Parts: sequence; C-alpha cells; structure tokens
Amino acid sequence: MNAAPLNLKIDIRANERWRGRLIASARSERVRSILEFAEQEVTLPDDGGPFQGQKFRSHRQPYVRLLWSEIESRRWSEAFVTGCVQSGKTLSAFVVLLLYMVFELRKSPIAAIPDGTMITDKWNADLLPVLKANGNWANELPKSGQGSKGGAPKTSVEFDCGQSIKFTTKGGSDQSKAGYTAPFMVVTEAAGWSSGTDTSKESKPL
Repeated sequence: MNAAPLNLKIDIRANERWRGRLIASARSERVRSILEFAEQEVTLPDDGGPFQGQKFRSHRQPYVRLLWSEIESRRWSEAFVTGCVQSGKTLSAFVVLLLYMVFELRKSPIAAIPDGTMITDKWNADLLPVLKANGNWANELPKSGQGSKGGAPKTSVEFDCGQSIKFTTKGGSDQSKAGYTAPFMVVTEAAGWSSGTDTSKESKPL
C-alpha cells in the first residue's frame, strides 16, 4: 500500500518573525553607565536644597563625571573619595553607587558603616529620601521585615526586586564580617574605620 504524500507548507516570513522574537528575548538589556543611570533615575529629595525635586544633573557637580568614569574604567580595585563639606560626597560616592548596583547591575552590595547606630541615620537621611523620590524604587521598598513600615534596617534591607543591601560595621568578630560575600562594597565615613576593635585581632578592620 502506497503512503499518501506528505504535504508541508512552511511560512518563511512567520519563521523569520519567530526567529526575530527569540533573538530579541534572549538579548540582555544594555547596562547604563553610572552617569546615565543617575541623570535618568535619581531625583533630588525634598531636603531644602536649591534643586530639590529636580533630576540629578552632573553639571552641578562636574567632578562626578571624572569620578564615575574612573570607577567604571576597572583600572582600580579600590577608589577613595574625599572632599569639602556640601560637595555631594554622600550622594555621588555612597547613595548613587549603592542604588546603581542594586537597580542597574542587579547585584547585592555591602554598605560598610563604622558604627551600628549610624545605620539608621544613613538610611533615614541619605538612602530612603532618594528611594522615595523615585516612584519605581519606592514600590521596591520592603513590605515586611527590616526597612519596612517606616522602620530602619539593622543588618540588611531586601528590596522586592530580589536584591539587597547588607550593612556591616566595625564591631563584631572578624569571622562575622568574613561570613558574607558580595561583589561590591561601598564604605562611608572611612575615618571611622582607622582603628580596630577589642574583638578584632586584625590590624585594619576593612
């Protein structure tokens, strides 16, 4: 008995459309530079400053272009930033970098703060106002646990997007600091890390 001939009709155009969709969905999103991220996403909080409520603009603090360019060059494994009062160090070298790592690079960095009592201040005064000024980030704030319902985190804060910021301090044992690994660490108030603690046998806490 002869089998009936198989009649296949291939729609080349439909095949190409599906191929294009597959390639597009497999392509990773372009990672913006720190400067692009800051100027597109960061809104200055209502803190009484002359530009409150406006988007961050690098021309107001021109040094940030050079600073972020050097950080992104990957020529340095460490970068130290110092400057005069009201030069924007906290925003450009602490807040923006942490938020860039969380929301653009999709990484979970460490925020190193010398004194545990300063975590609340850094969260309430520096990080939270910038997070709330961006509606998308405000929606990512934790609904329960540390950092939720108006409370300040003590050891970490986990955003709804899955990334987190781990806070570490000078206190505690060397083992407790080494027990958490992260791809990046941002240190603030570095002078406070200049001396060790009674529980540390290491010469330099960092």
